[in-house]
Amino acid sequence: MPINIEFTVWGMVAFVTLFFVVGLIVTIRAMAAARRERLRAEATGGPPPTLQERWRRYEGPVTPDLARLNPPLRVLVEATCALFGLPGVGWALSARVLPGVVLMIVGPLFVWCLYPVFLSVTGRLASDPYAVVDYLPVLALMSAATLAVFEVRAARRRRHAGVGAAG
Repeated sequence: MPINIEFTVWGMVAFVTLFFVVGLIVTIRAMAAARRERLRAEATGGPPPTLQERWRRYEGPVTPDLARLNPPLRVLVEATCALFGLPGVGWALSARVLPGVVLMIVGPLFVWCLYPVFLSVTGRLASDPYAVVDYLPVLALMSAATLAVFEVRAARRRRHAGVGAAG
């Protein structure tokens, strides 16, 4: 069987997809092991946290108040990275590790592997080479705006918790 361009492209897509899937599986296993260790260490006896609580939970050695990057800078980092097809960095910097890791794995896989191959196979890439990056500003705006909403909500929760504790 002679190797042609289409076979090579699909082979590269399969390799990159396999790489990201293996990375996702290893990351999920590591996160699950860390969660089990934390639950064993806490041993509070209360009900386990819900998925929503785990999604919003702060994970990191530095509290959000003492973080080196303030919320606007984290949103700016997210917008800049997502504009280049690497969403999730700002999420991870804002201590929202789970959505950050998911975006850092799925984002580049789609942006720089699956979508360009789809455009190439459909023939749209030959007629419009900029179609590969046309949607990146929208991706950056959506990801940064969502992170900004989460940052504003977290600041409000911290402010109300501080007011309630002081008053």
